[in-house]
Amino acid sequence: MSYYFCIVNTRDQPTFEIEFGTSKQGGDGVPRFSQEARHLNPFLLHASLDYVDDLQWQTNQMYLKRIDHFASSHISAFLTPTSTRFLLLHLPHPPNTDPTPPSQSSTSFSPYGPYTNSFPGTLTTPSLSTPNTSSSRSSIASVSGGNSIANNPTSAQTEEAIRLFFVEVFECWMKSIMSPFGGPTGAFFEHTKLLKQAATQLQAENEARWVFIEVRTVEQLERCDALIIPGGESTTVSLVAARSNLLEPLRDFVKVHRKPTWGTCAGLILLAESANRTKKGGQDLIGGLDVRVNRNYFGRQTESFEADLDLPFLSDAAASKPEPFRGVFIRAPVVEKILASGSGRQQQQQKEEASRNETVIAPSRDHMNELDAPKPVEVMATLPGRSRRLAEKLEGAELDDDIGDIVAVRQRNVFGTSFHPELTPDARIHGWWLRQVLDAVRSGGSTQAAS
Repeated sequence: MSYYFCIVNTRDQPTFEIEFGTSKQGGDGVPRFSQEARHLNPFLLHASLDYVDDLQWQTNQMYLKRIDHFASSHISAFLTPTSTRFLLLHLPHPPNTDPTPPSQSSTSFSPYGPYTNSFPGTLTTPSLSTPNTSSSRSSIASVSGGNSIANNPTSAQTEEAIRLFFVEVFECWMKSIMSPFGGPTGAFFEHTKLLKQAATQLQAENEARWVFIEVRTVEQLERCDALIIPGGESTTVSLVAARSNLLEPLRDFVKVHRKPTWGTCAGLILLAESANRTKKGGQDLIGGLDVRVNRNYFGRQTESFEADLDLPFLSDAAASKPEPFRGVFIRAPVVEKILASGSGRQQQQQKEEASRNETVIAPSRDHMNELDAPKPVEVMATLPGRSRRLAEKLEGAELDDDIGDIVAVRQRNVFGTSFHPELTPDARIHGWWLRQVLDAVRSGGSTQAAS
């Protein structure tokens, strides 16, 4: 079969497209679309967006199989939590097609004829310009079945192969856009947009002048009064921070100077004093929150979800109870355990955490004022009802179904969320956090926050 794949953003604009062919069990990976088909493929995918828009309000499924077809071609779709659409058109090859592409072959055929046979083989992941795509796992890279897939492009095996293809591409796509070092394509833009929106709303309340910058050097960090550590791959973030000589300055920023710091998703992992489900030496933590986090608690990227959260800390004088906040959870961690605060018990508990399997801990730091009374961790948000259903998946996890899954915490100057507020249009959490920064800075002058 031949495939045409396209990523379409929320403005219905294609941001990536590629053609590829079956490349296992006799296939050579070369797409065999005619010139007419190559011309029509983008139009067919764009026309199918109407079906995607209708279906996304009727289902909570991410994979939408065979939403549209034209002659022998079929179109499947995959919805991301942020409404970016993946579209895949697959077309069987005509019988007895010459093994060279149409541009090099004397064989001619109509672009979407009623073919009943195709090149035997299985679907494989194409080479995309995203991290780790070329080393796709074999279980995802192909689904065996040979002629059963070849003879019936709508078979269950074909649909499963396409679903697994979408899974792999989605994970690569998330690694790319959520990289904290991805510049404009990462979470910097989303955070900055909501920070500016919140700062504008705060102008009537105070005269603070906000400047938001991206931090990639120690010098930039030293300019900041507060910091946001965005989501991404926590292992990669800590590795790059260490190689950029930022890891130790970040620890001082958070745990010695105690400047306001907010971590989202991977940022929460980095700000925890303990993190499990990771190899010893495979991850460095910054610390600052006396909690143990469970990495990738909800599973793979395809198990991402959205949920309404009750956040009492967002209430104001005008409303007794705030409207629910729509939380976006993407391969999210949770706070599995709240650890002891205070230097004496903390040292003992740090030893206990270090002795656990697949658990890493953050190095201790002497605070500026050892006479400060210890501050307990505040639970700021929970997601009830999921712990019991997930308990069987997590061997050795300490889950309290009465509390629910802890997805937001605060301790002194440090705030952490499992979810991604920056991936919503709701700026309330960003506005609340800016007020915390103002209280900490206690100044009406220039205030700089970074992400």
